[in-house]
Amino acid sequence: MQHRDSTQKGLEGLKRRAAELLAAVALLAALMAGAWMLLTRKGPAAGPITLPEANRPSYTLHLRTTDDGRTLTVSEEIRWTNQESGRIDDLCLRFDAAAYVQESTSPAAAEDLAEAAYPDGFEAASIALEGCWVNGVLTDARFDTDRPFLLRIKSPLEPGETAEITLNLRLGVPECASLFGKTGDTIRLIQALPAVAARTDKGWDVSPMSPYAEPQDMDLSDVRITADLPEGWQLITGADTGSNVIAALIVTGERSKASARVNGLTVTAWAETDQRSRALLDAARKILPVYMRLYGQLPLQELTLMDLALTDTGAAAPGLVLVDDSLTGADLEHRLAYWLAGQWFGWALRADRYAESWILCSLRQRAALRYIRETAGADAEADLRTLWVELPMRENLHAAVTPGTAADGFPDLYTFRAVMDGRGTAFLYALDTWMDGRLDTLITELFRERAFTRIGRKTLADGIMKATSRDIGPLMLDWLDTYIQEKP
Repeated sequence: MQHRDSTQKGLEGLKRRAAELLAAVALLAALMAGAWMLLTRKGPAAGPITLPEANRPSYTLHLRTTDDGRTLTVSEEIRWTNQESGRIDDLCLRFDAAAYVQESTSPAAAEDLAEAAYPDGFEAASIALEGCWVNGVLTDARFDTDRPFLLRIKSPLEPGETAEITLNLRLGVPECASLFGKTGDTIRLIQALPAVAARTDKGWDVSPMSPYAEPQDMDLSDVRITADLPEGWQLITGADTGSNVIAALIVTGERSKASARVNGLTVTAWAETDQRSRALLDAARKILPVYMRLYGQLPLQELTLMDLALTDTGAAAPGLVLVDDSLTGADLEHRLAYWLAGQWFGWALRADRYAESWILCSLRQRAALRYIRETAGADAEADLRTLWVELPMRENLHAAVTPGTAADGFPDLYTFRAVMDGRGTAFLYALDTWMDGRLDTLITELFRERAFTRIGRKTLADGIMKATSRDIGPLMLDWLDTYIQEKP
């Protein structure tokens, strides 16, 4: 009996010591996990970005195309309210497709783009405006003589008054690899159809078109696009809520499609082959979570990537990104990081694309480099910074262009990218050094305070003054607007 009691006590002791050992192991594991999280965490995720509650303009478009895709019939209804305190004497619509009617005005006909955009020589678009009605009344609408991409409608609006605009038009779609045109089995309509011009402090935004900068955006609007298409054709659109670009593709033919959910966002990649669509999707699945954590989740349910031949810089719209089909491997990932950043810097945070393209270009390049740092490390970022930022600073480019130059002041696409993406981003790196490494924090705060508004250089200067109590104005003026003096 005594022996059995002793054995029982021994067993209970072993069990007790085993439990204590397991508890100690669990505590050690928890401590190690906590230490690992402290070592590897990359800061808290930014909160979601929400659209402002506002009386947004609305666009309802219905498209029909002939079997060959060469003629497009468009019925468009626009609801636009004068939200200003004064009377507006007329309505101004930007209609970028109208610029493709003549070689002298087509942005795709610039000397360094024409061969790729028009491989068989220039082909003109055609436009027939079959009627314009405002609040049910047939109204005079005329294209601007000097800027044919502007459509002027004689219809004054008092404060608070709403215009219900109906347009019927017919487009002859040219063979053109640009933002408007048909190539192979794809019709591109990226900010090509009529949209009310954005309002600025000076009135309508009637800035010239540039072959290199993206087309000017419109005010945040709700856009619904439907289509009657021949068998085998399909419509692909961008974001429909709070968009600043009307974007649509009409495609036919066999294509590979790959889809995945990325933090609640449905991402779909279209390409010629399964391997290519999977490569696009895999790259996006790496990039998007980084931007979502750094800058916040966008109010977007779906994002589409479309692999196409590209000849210009306008490769992104809210919810729709056109991917250069010539890019592969690391080049594909890096350039896609740039254009996916446009969902944040171009939609969620906007700037004047004519006068201040450098803001969007440099913020995208900065975001792409930060993505590289987050995923591949500081050395990888330094290597690409040398290539993307430092080399453009050393190049002997056209002397009379600076990051502050208006978009139509550049001699070619190469110079535009070198100055806007390269030298503009060099300015941001200089700012970061000047701010003791606090620029990224400032950029994130801009999203919190200025989401879905237009910013400018004054916005950055005011933010830096608030964060550092330093006046950046003189340095900004010197860097962005001073021409490089050529040696005699």
